[in-house]
Amino acid sequence: MLSFLYLIGIAVAVYFGRDYIVNDPKTTIILFIVALFGFVIVSEVGRIPRRIRAKKAMAHLTGIATGRIKSHYEDTYESWDSERETYETRSRGTVVSYEFEVDGKTYTGSGYGSWAIKNRQYQPICYDPQNPSDNCTQAHYNSQTKSHLFSSLLYMAICLLILYGVFRLLFWIMGN
Repeated sequence: MLSFLYLIGIAVAVYFGRDYIVNDPKTTIILFIVALFGFVIVSEVGRIPRRIRAKKAMAHLTGIATGRIKSHYEDTYESWDSERETYETRSRGTVVSYEFEVDGKTYTGSGYGSWAIKNRQYQPICYDPQNPSDNCTQAHYNSQTKSHLFSSLLYMAICLLILYGVFRLLFWIMGN
């Protein structure tokens, strides 16, 4: 997708007489990086209405309890890969079954949760204090309501810095 956007950018630049973009590698690389960051920002901005709706729908889940994980499994599906002409297994996330206690009464639930090593036995559960049977994992709540813009941009910046370092090392090795 990004390569397609890059080619469109080059075509527009050539059409408007900006040949220096194609001929100058530094300018091309800088424009590509700016386009990449722009794509992530536009993608995250497009998710704002969905996140607002999710916050409104989950606004009543104000209680937090520690849930004990009873079981878990990976929610997978198969997708046809036409390049390899085979099915590819993909993951939607980890589904957990849990139980938690509120005012001496035990409630159960299941849904998408975190399966990080630190969360294998216990996870925070968000619940409605008026009706604790209405609940979800905090990992699911955060995935539906929180923005990932900062972490995505930080991840991209770190990857670009590593890539830059690798290229500098390769050019240094080839120069010696």
